[in-house]
Amino acid sequence: MTFPVVQLPLEAEMYVGGGWQPVADYIRVREQFDVERGDRSENGQAGPSRVGLQLDNSDGRFSPRNPVGPWYGTLGRNTPLRLALRLGDDVFARTVSNGWGSATSGHAWTVETNAANYAVSSGSATQAVPSVGNFRIAYLPTLVQGRVDVAATVSLAVSNVTGGDIEPCNIALAGVSVLDYYLVRVSVTTAEAVTVKVTHRNGTDYSSTVTIAGLTHTSSQALRVRAQLEGTTVRAKVWAAAAAEPAGWHISATIPAARAGWVGIRSGLSASNSNALPVVFTYTDVVIRSPRYIGEVSSLPPRWDLSGNDKWVPIEAWGIMRRLGQGAPVLHSALHRATLSIAPVAYWPCEDGRNSVQLASVLPGGAPLVIAGEASLAADDEFLCSEPLPTMGTSTWDAPIPAYTSTGKIQLRFLMRMPAAGVPTDAILARVYTTGSLTFWQLVYAGGGTLRLEGCRDEVTIPVSSGNIGFNPQDRLVRVSVELSDNGGGGVDWRISTLQVGASSAGFFNGTAASQSTGRATRVWMAPQRNLGDTVIGHISVQDQITTLFDLSLELNAYIGETAGARIVRLCTENAVPVAIHGTLTSTMPMGPQPVGTLLELLRECEDADAGILYESCGELGIAYRTRESIYSQGARVALDYSAGEVAPPFEPVDDDQATRNDVTARRVDGATARAVQTTGRMSVLDPSAGGVGRYDSTVDVNVEADAQLPDLANWLLHLGTVDEPRYPAIAVDRASPHVVANATLSAAALDLDIGDRLTVSGTVADSHSYDVVDQIVRGYTETLGAFDHKIETTGAPASPYDVLVLDDTARDRIDSGSSTLNAGISNSDMSLSIASTQELWSTDAGDYPLDLQIGGEVITVSAMSGASSPQTATVSARSVNGVVKSHSAGAPVQLAAPNFIGL
Repeated sequence: MTFPVVQLPLEAEMYVGGGWQPVADYIRVREQFDVERGDRSENGQAGPSRVGLQLDNSDGRFSPRNPVGPWYGTLGRNTPLRLALRLGDDVFARTVSNGWGSATSGHAWTVETNAANYAVSSGSATQAVPSVGNFRIAYLPTLVQGRVDVAATVSLAVSNVTGGDIEPCNIALAGVSVLDYYLVRVSVTTAEAVTVKVTHRNGTDYSSTVTIAGLTHTSSQALRVRAQLEGTTVRAKVWAAAAAEPAGWHISATIPAARAGWVGIRSGLSASNSNALPVVFTYTDVVIRSPRYIGEVSSLPPRWDLSGNDKWVPIEAWGIMRRLGQGAPVLHSALHRATLSIAPVAYWPCEDGRNSVQLASVLPGGAPLVIAGEASLAADDEFLCSEPLPTMGTSTWDAPIPAYTSTGKIQLRFLMRMPAAGVPTDAILARVYTTGSLTFWQLVYAGGGTLRLEGCRDEVTIPVSSGNIGFNPQDRLVRVSVELSDNGGGGVDWRISTLQVGASSAGFFNGTAASQSTGRATRVWMAPQRNLGDTVIGHISVQDQITTLFDLSLELNAYIGETAGARIVRLCTENAVPVAIHGTLTSTMPMGPQPVGTLLELLRECEDADAGILYESCGELGIAYRTRESIYSQGARVALDYSAGEVAPPFEPVDDDQATRNDVTARRVDGATARAVQTTGRMSVLDPSAGGVGRYDSTVDVNVEADAQLPDLANWLLHLGTVDEPRYPAIAVDRASPHVVANATLSAAALDLDIGDRLTVSGTVADSHSYDVVDQIVRGYTETLGAFDHKIETTGAPASPYDVLVLDDTARDRIDSGSSTLNAGISNSDMSLSIASTQELWSTDAGDYPLDLQIGGEVITVSAMSGASSPQTATVSARSVNGVVKSHSAGAPVQLAAPNFIGL
């Protein structure tokens, strides 16, 4: 039995057998299959992306348990799968001089200068760079995309790079002119190392330089370079063309703004290169794709019919959010994770539960702190950087330190909150035993807010004492550090430091103990006298290196004040999850303390605080975040004309209350609340009989830094919840329809459409009697692929709330008066208006006109406004701009047709 294969230029690959293997020819298309991304149910959050399809399994290659299958042992749960559409390619099967001609896919190459330096023959193309400090570039001006993946293979006749770098196969992305494009700059250094970085044609760098590990240039080794642009993220990888493509990317960088542009291939020489000229770069196998999906295959259940002749595997793949949300471990506290990152030789977080009988070491082979006496575990939660910590009571804690190679340095650190009244004078807080000249060193509370460090041979012989030093640790959340270091002169340099949570400076005192040595730490003993009472102790660590007490100051403060975008990047980086940011990190909302939770829970918390969109990349198995501000005041990525047949069914507006929220309370975690209520107008809490819609209330918990952020956040959520527009659960564009095929620009733009982009539909009057342009922010979409079909069906939310004021932008810096009405009625053809305003007057500056007003559903273009007091006179240059023809009575509200708002 046979089935038709995909007729679209679909590429499908699975990472098995140590590399990306093509599987598109095995995809069955009995029916279409869907790729789902983002928020597809209008519930406010994007879920994991998903694809389900069937693979022909006649030879058993997709049976994970088949020992004679070609991918046995490498095929199984969470095997990576990626999908792309091939946009263009070139195998250079032609002969061309003075240029590169047209690619195999029909796209014409353009060369910037000196056509004689370009040629094609025998399956390859060349660029000859005739001088140092120069380059050559060939590009495809008719292949314009904003989501694009370009790969090419390059060979060099140069065996040894001399003098300075050679730059083979630099891939240009988002080109709008020969002076304006982004560049994945690949270089071969004089040490024959291969490096890559992301830069701009003008020399602005957007990443540091990354050296490709394990890759060395030789004259016989062709290199394969792959670069990808997705929104504002540029990724790249380089490998030996004869080897398998790496699973992930070598470099990722963020450019200032998303844009579509052409792609190209560039060769260059640094100004100091001394290789024989010209240097010729030879290119083969150029492929340009549009990435559509990447995920992990969660199941591969082999299936067959009763005859045994038809065998297939229905696979389902999901994005990384599914794995992060299923059985994901709760991340440890901020200080716990940070302390592990500095490689201590011993560490006890002391975050154990109330019923524990000892305090666990979290290092392999580490012994627990044994508790003797009565302590109250998990009793105090004042350190926001930690889970609840114990109070000492009448207990003492003791544990050995695993043997390690001595460095002549010891640093003991711990958190402490001492009661306001202090503890008994001469109470020992902590003791560390060593192999040095002294048996142990101990930190003592000396009374009156002072601390004392003592170096002891035994309990009564104390050769070294710092004396009493005023630190005033009572009733403060502090991190304490005791530092010992051999000074090379036969003595030990010591230091006591304390850093209060949230402080920008630390208290410290240091000195030198002559004729002593440090050795290594062998044992820690907390509160040997069992008399610290309500003192809180936790996060006890021992290091074999001395580091500043500020090394974990952000973590000590639980990252309070960190922006939502920065926290998303840090959390993903800490957990080895690739992340792409669309927008500016510094403009996202400042966050409150980082709590304990799963990675996905902590990421969602950032999304809620900033009111952006957390979703998944389609070009890398990782997380993507679109900041709220990046959604503001953007142009339409896709502009559809309904009357031209560019909108596919279903296209059904829904005028209901699903998204209505007119009474919003924002509540800060462990903080205050702020409430915003819409009290006037059609979307107000007034009873419907009084002109409102009734009360729709909601409460949102947000982990922001300060209570002062809550009013603005509540008002923003109220702003989103009181949009008086219909919903569009589905707006679809069919790229296989004749209307879209005939519009190459629209077809390309539809491929670039992504989460958070703007989509508009005009020309809807005839069928829907809607005179307004449909204007949506894409929250998610379902992409349907089939033998001859390619349909993208979006789920959106109104875009109008995101039309925020942009200062010094004359096209977008207009705020509605909010208090204007017609002073006198007008017919359907009057070209002058008398407008009364009870608050702000309309501008009379000629530079502010023309602008569009809306009166009773009719859009009217005003070319001038006169009058220094109310009423003012508006000169009309056009009536019925949106097709509405009607007269209007005195008192009718006068508003901007497209007002701007103040952003959050």
